Amino acid sequence: MALVIKSWFVNPNPPTGQLYVQIVGRESGLISFVLSLLGIDATTTLAVNARHIEFETGSLSGFERVITPMEHVSSTYYGRIKPWKTALIIAGLGLLLAYTAGGFLHGLIFLLIGVGLAGLYYVLARNLTLGYVADSGRFGGLTFRRSVIEGQEINEDSLRNIITLIEHLIKPSGDSPNIAATGGRPTSDRAAGAAPTSIKEVLKPTAPMGCPKCGTPTTLDEAFCGSCGHKLR
Repeated sequence: MALVIKSWFVNPNPPTGQLYVQIVGRESGLISFVLSLLGIDATTTLAVNARHIEFETGSLSGFERVITPMEHVSSTYYGRIKPWKTALIIAGLGLLLAYTAGGFLHGLIFLLIGVGLAGLYYVLARNLTLGYVADSGRFGGLTFRRSVIEGQEINEDSLRNIITLIEHLIKPSGDSPNIAATGGRPTSDRAAGAAPTSIKEVLKPTAPMGCPKCGTPTTLDEAFCGSCGHKLR
């Protein structure tokens, strides 16, 4: 099943010990989104730092985390899957209904609906893949699509940048790649984060990612941003 993106970022020059890449995805559907707002949805996370790639699937039922050192990553991959066959079937059904509707106006309505639904499905159901293969033959990968509710999307250029960055970490060659820091996240911290794996984590307050005005890192204890003075709570 294709995931939808909850949050993601790419940072080619992170502070020491911080992540270069993180992608958090959840199962598609309204129920999963509601659970994400409550902080109890199942998620899949791909995280990359200078030493290893971490691939985790987690929920309140537990988690599985695979940590692969960079020196044991043999290859990476990414790609795009277009659902043109299904979109063509939807358009064909619209054409069939238009032909049997009996009347020009009704036929035109069915045709427009069929073509419109086919186009919408083609845009929203396009899947992207990203992953890596270890020396052992085990791989970790994500298949995901655009998130309509959270409004998050990773395009092909961003995927290419992620792969380029991982390859540089596997075999460093001089300066870091010329890649801009990018990412996206919904306004809710719970909707953006990875799944908790215990009730204790669900009940624990979440710290804001940073000042919403200037981006300076903040903590739960701060009422105002120490950089720009913006009110945090």
